[in-house]
Amino acid sequence: IRLALQECGRQMQKYLRRRQRVADEMKKRSYIENYIPHIGQALRDILELNETKTTRLVTELKDTLERSRKL
Repeated sequence: IRLALQECGRQMQKYLRRRQRVADEMKKRSYIENYIPHIGQALRDILELNETKTTRLVTELKDTLERSRKL
């Protein structure tokens, strides 16, 4: 019984760590998503881009975020 309880505890800890890791990842992603429009605006000002290029740049940044931060 003791070994079974230990194994149950290990499995529960594994589950809770995975859940926490996913929550942390979503939090990081949320922070990054909040700043993408500001980054696009700053790049627009620095590089003197027009509105179309800025919109495309922001879209590419969001796509890159999705690809790099998979869950």
